[in-house]
Amino acid sequence: MSQSSPPGPIWYIVKGWPRTSETFIANDLLSLEQGGLAGTIITLGMMKNDGNDVNRNCVSPVYEIEKGLLPILGKTLRRGQFVFLFRFVALLFMFFLTSGRRMGLEELRPWFQGLSLASSGYPKPRHIHSFFLSEPATVAFVYAKLCGVTWSSSSHAKDIYMTGTKEIRVKARQALWICTCTKDNRDYLINLLNKTPSASIVHFIPHGISETFFCPQVNVGPSENLIRLISVGRVVPKKGYDVLLQALNRLDAGDNWSFTHIGASAAIMTSLLQTWVTRAEVRKKIVVAGALDQKEIQRMLGLSDIFVLPCKADGQDKDGRPNAIMEAQAMGLCVISTRFSAIPELINDGVDGLLVAPEDVDELKDSLERAMNDLELRQRLGRAATIKAGQEYRIGTNTAPLRELLWATVL
Repeated sequence: MSQSSPPGPIWYIVKGWPRTSETFIANDLLSLEQGGLAGTIITLGMMKNDGNDVNRNCVSPVYEIEKGLLPILGKTLRRGQFVFLFRFVALLFMFFLTSGRRMGLEELRPWFQGLSLASSGYPKPRHIHSFFLSEPATVAFVYAKLCGVTWSSSSHAKDIYMTGTKEIRVKARQALWICTCTKDNRDYLINLLNKTPSASIVHFIPHGISETFFCPQVNVGPSENLIRLISVGRVVPKKGYDVLLQALNRLDAGDNWSFTHIGASAAIMTSLLQTWVTRAEVRKKIVVAGALDQKEIQRMLGLSDIFVLPCKADGQDKDGRPNAIMEAQAMGLCVISTRFSAIPELINDGVDGLLVAPEDVDELKDSLERAMNDLELRQRLGRAATIKAGQEYRIGTNTAPLRELLWATVL
């Protein structure tokens, strides 16, 4: 982590670094670096015991912004940055009037982190790009307004739907452009910004995956007759693991199958397992592996037959373009998910995967049994998924429009 003046023509603002659950951001940053756009990664917080090889391969220096509101205010005053402080208060007041957002200490934190950067005396970058329209975009917005630089933002899922519509409009009026990874998100943002000049700044730029790392493997397991189900994801409501466990609980326990979950919060997954899987004979078939690194995830996917992730809504929160689904498709697995959010952009039902209604336990159970009992179907869907991944998920191709936008900005 760099504690000196952030170098580079571009500052990339991220919420946390390194962060395994946001590998798609690390993929984008690595691709941008390889395209000549290395800069400085500015994180709102360092994550301990997290990250993976993609994070470690990024060469851009990492700078952590101070979090404490009072220390930031004290340093700003000691530096004699009264003009910045006055403009900051005026900006915060105007934002409150136009967005109507109530802000507690946590909501104010990224505002003060933006002030910390602005009053630090560091040489200004040519451009700032934030990953997420939430806290990272707030830091970029504040710095850009106080220091007179341009900024842009990537947007993904939760940061769009959990951020107030008025707040998004205020930020969009100041951003040079905004990109988002799904057509569903793009249409939502354009509709939200309709009848304003900001609607034209929204770009659809899907993130990709490493096509050389995630590719079909020789399926070698302990038994040719064992059907291996797998899922990779954080244990949060929008992933639908409560629905999945209920569906597994209704499967024929005599069938030769197993299920492995990979992801953080193993204790929460174990608690869900105890709640929703009431049959002891089914519980014996389920393994909660916890968080694993990418190499081990790749190995486990290569040993599996069916990948399942029944995403659903959690209030306003929802998934956008789950990397885990794309990686499983690239590995040639039969993927089962839901007709929800942007997932139909990844899966054409019956062609390269299977889709069910969100929160429909019976339909999910039926689709699982259909795939488990039909080897030819699994193989056909897996082959088609691999072809789609090779054509549509290549990270170098998918990040090319983002590189072009950033190069046009800094040149």
